[in-house]
Amino acid sequence: MNKFAQALGLALCLSLFPAASHFAQSAYDIQLLSQWRLSNGNTTAVCVAGNYIYTNTYDGLNILDPSNPTSLRHLGQYVMSTEIKGIFVQHNYAYIANYLAGLRIIDISNPAVLTEVGFYDTPGACNDVFVYGNYAYVADNYSGFRIIDVSNPASPDEVWHYNSLGPARTVFVSGNYAYLGDNQLTIIDITNPAAPIVVGSFNTYDVTPFDIAVSGHYAYIASYQKGLRIIDVSNPAAPFEIGFHDTPGRAYGVQVTGNLAYVAASLAGLRIIDVSDPTAPFEVGAYDTPSAAWNLAVTGNYAYIADTNGLRIADVSDPSAPFNAGVFRIGTPHEMAVHPSENYAYVAWGGNGVRIFDISDPTAPNQIGVYDTPGQSYGVHLSGDLLYVADWNQGLRIINVANPASPLEIGFYDTPDKATDLDVKSGYAYVADYTTGMIIIDVSNPAAPVEVGAYTQYGALQVQVSGNYAYTRYFDGILRVIDISNPAAPVLARSVWLTDITIEHFAVSGNYAYLADDYDGVYIVDISDLNNIAVIAFYPVGGQVIFRIHVAGSYVYCFNELELEIVNISDPSSPASVATLYPATFYDGFVSSNYMFATDAESFYILKFDSTATAIEADPQLP
Repeated sequence: MNKFAQALGLALCLSLFPAASHFAQSAYDIQLLSQWRLSNGNTTAVCVAGNYIYTNTYDGLNILDPSNPTSLRHLGQYVMSTEIKGIFVQHNYAYIANYLAGLRIIDISNPAVLTEVGFYDTPGACNDVFVYGNYAYVADNYSGFRIIDVSNPASPDEVWHYNSLGPARTVFVSGNYAYLGDNQLTIIDITNPAAPIVVGSFNTYDVTPFDIAVSGHYAYIASYQKGLRIIDVSNPAAPFEIGFHDTPGRAYGVQVTGNLAYVAASLAGLRIIDVSDPTAPFEVGAYDTPSAAWNLAVTGNYAYIADTNGLRIADVSDPSAPFNAGVFRIGTPHEMAVHPSENYAYVAWGGNGVRIFDISDPTAPNQIGVYDTPGQSYGVHLSGDLLYVADWNQGLRIINVANPASPLEIGFYDTPDKATDLDVKSGYAYVADYTTGMIIIDVSNPAAPVEVGAYTQYGALQVQVSGNYAYTRYFDGILRVIDISNPAAPVLARSVWLTDITIEHFAVSGNYAYLADDYDGVYIVDISDLNNIAVIAFYPVGGQVIFRIHVAGSYVYCFNELELEIVNISDPSSPASVATLYPATFYDGFVSSNYMFATDAESFYILKFDSTATAIEADPQLP
């Protein structure tokens, strides 16, 4: 009944046949055990302290290593319950203005393992925080200004509050004074934090403070639609405006360094203003960020700009000509591989390197290590204590994970193009290197990997080794079977494609290849005899994109656009669905024993499939 014809020499084109109907579903139990989320939302806050940069991705606090400002390393993240509005760091703690969740205090002594040690649930919406000595000064929106004793970070306690004129948006402390931005500039003597005294204010409808920086006798105000305002505060009881600069965009953030004021001006990006004469400030340079600049921090020759869709780094060594020096964004794990070994899972997280989880308790995975590869990690393979990473434009990276908490790179091979996937067998790494094709690298000495062979064909995306063959998926939708019995001289054994079908992903197990079409289903192909390849079954998935399939035991796990579907293949010629998790959009997945490890746009999940459980009436759903 199945027909196929040989074409183009070694190529085999497999014809389609009428799709088998869905078998009646016998649903078994799929349990969602845990979810670990890496926030990748908007960037609106940034702080530089000590050797690190602290920034947010909506509700995620991120710690970055700026040793190389043009290539920031992501060291860790802590996900809060809601949006982060402000960040202040003192000693081993980050104080977070967590909007509706109040003031949160995070222990940052180990950047890879961040923990909340205390919080104070302010009555309003915590917009900003400044810590000075043992006190946190909080701008709490319509609940005004609050002073919180944080001498014991585990048990913060409010000592005073002030009902501000309008919504308290920002606060800056200098010496004995707190400068509060509500609908005016309010100056408060905090010599005694338990009994502060409001000593002065500057009130004009032209000034709506969104950020304040105090330097010397002047307060510099990022004043929304009114640009940069400069207020003389030499007499706190009688502040007055002495200068202003009308920025082209809405001024949200300001920092003053020497004679320069750096302003985050929304859609107008970074503006650099000379304030050597406060009565006549003028712009000396600008850097137009791609999105909307909300806040910034300047240190040395670099300005770090919170720019909605990422942290932008501008080189400001020449203030008259700032230029882009880099960007940091949280990657989305669309192409991710999970390889659990013993009690650990290793997750390739795109632009954020490799994350290592302790999964000894599947209900509570704990990130214990991070290795931020120089490129974008697309695939991982674990062999003993070595983790091999396909790192996009940075080729093959080899990382020692004997101590998962302290991964260490011991070798690398810079492939000619972009490493998208890999497999490692018998001392060789087989790397799908996109335009170059499939590269074979001798890794018997991990410190000095050497290329020994290659099969050159444009568009290599995925590779799996089985026996003497490397099965490689290409951009053209063709699965090429490459004979690697001599790694130095790989040769094409067969090319396999399905008429009018694009292979989105595949898995090889035993005598069968399981081919996932992008919008169709899974084709089961008998590959026991490469000279007589045949489609023996087809399982439809109802018009969904299948992002990833994995074969384990008697089951194919289909990680689809809308659901996770588990198909029984104990008889490969008669596949049958046994369980479905809907709705669920997983981009990648891996199976070990009865556990499934999956990822979506920003989370790592652990699920369990029990094929012995009693059938359930309805599909379980993700929360």
